[in-house]
Amino acid sequence: MSVSDEQRPASPAEYLGANSHAFGPGRHLRSRSKVLPEHARGHNRALVLQTLYHAGAMSRADLSRETGLTRVTISDLVAEFIADGIVIEMGVREAVGPGKPPILIDIDRFGHQILGLDLSGPSAFTGAVLSLDGDVLERREVPRPESPDGEAAYAALHELAQTLVAASTQPLLGVGIGTPGVVRPDGLVLSSPNLGWTDFPLEAKLGVDLDLPVLARNDANAAVLAEYTFGDAKADFMLIKIGRGVGAGLITGSQPLLGSRFAAGRSVTSWSARTAGHGARAARTDASKPGSASAASVPRSPPILPRGMRSCAMPGPAWPSPSPRSSPRSTSPKSCSPDPLTCSTASSSTPRSRPCTRGLSRACSRT
Repeated sequence: MSVSDEQRPASPAEYLGANSHAFGPGRHLRSRSKVLPEHARGHNRALVLQTLYHAGAMSRADLSRETGLTRVTISDLVAEFIADGIVIEMGVREAVGPGKPPILIDIDRFGHQILGLDLSGPSAFTGAVLSLDGDVLERREVPRPESPDGEAAYAALHELAQTLVAASTQPLLGVGIGTPGVVRPDGLVLSSPNLGWTDFPLEAKLGVDLDLPVLARNDANAAVLAEYTFGDAKADFMLIKIGRGVGAGLITGSQPLLGSRFAAGRSVTSWSARTAGHGARAARTDASKPGSASAASVPRSPPILPRGMRSCAMPGPAWPSPSPRSSPRSTSPKSCSPDPLTCSTASSSTPRSRPCTRGLSRACSRT
C-alpha cells in the first residue's frame, strides 16, 4: 500500500489540549513506495507511531488523513497501542463545528523510557536514561578499557547498561547503542579495531543479557539520524563525528546512506585522512632539507585554479604553466589587463610575477 503525501489543513498542535512536545512535520526516512502484504502491518504500525511522535496529539480521523491509511486500519492499530500502553487518549478536542467532538490520542511520552549508550568517547563509555522526547533523566559513565580488548569492552558496556536499567523509573522500551566500527543492520559489529571486536553480535548478545530490545548502529550513522530528526538538517547532508577516531554519517534524498559494505562514511573519512597524511609527510620532508630552518621556508604549492587559468602572482618561485602551443617566448615588454586582474612582464629574464589567465576576457597591448 502507498502512503499519501498530502498534509492536513491544520496542525494538531493548534488544537486545544494538544501535546506541547510535538516536533512538527515528520522527517520521512521510511520508504513511501508499495510494501509486500506480509510486511504491511509492521509498516503501518511504524508509520502510525512515527506520525504521532513527530506531530503530537491528533484525532483518529486526522491520523488517517496524515498517513493515508483507512479509518478502520487506524482504529485497529490505535486499539492495539492503547492495550499495550504505548498510546493514550488525552480527552476531547474543543468543538469547532457541528457534530461530536473527536478524541485526541498521542504517544504516552511519560509512561516509558529508553536507554542510550555511546561507546565512541576517548576515555569512557557514557549512557543515559531518556524520556521519549529525548530529555536526559539520568546519566552514567564507566572507564573505557585502555587497550583494544573485546571482552573487557563488552564487560564495561554490560556494567553501564545494568546501572542504567536500575536507575530507570518507568518501563523501558529498549536500548540504543552507538559504537565505532562497521556495523551491519542486524547489529553485528563486523570490525571495530578500537574496541577489539570482529564479527561480534553486539545487538543480539546484549539483548539476551538485558532481556530488552536492543538496537546497535555505527555512532556516526546514529548521530546523523538524530541531527536529521531533531535538527535543521536538509535532505542531503553529511555529519563528521570526531572522537577517538573519525567517522561520517550520510543522508541523501532523505534516506540514510550505508553503502554496500555498510561503511560509506568510513570510506569518506579514510580518504580524507590519507590525503591529509600525505600532505603532512610532504611538508615534513621539505622542511627537513638542508637550508630549511623552519616550516615557513617550505615552498608553497601552486594554487588550484579552474582549468585554463594560471597564476604567478604568489610570492616566491614561479610555477610555469603548460601551454597548448610551443612558441618562442617574446622578450618584448607587454602589458596585460585581464578583468579583474592585472599583470605586467618587463622581459623574459625577469622572474614572472603575473596573475595572467588564459580563458578570461582581457585586453592586451604590446609595444
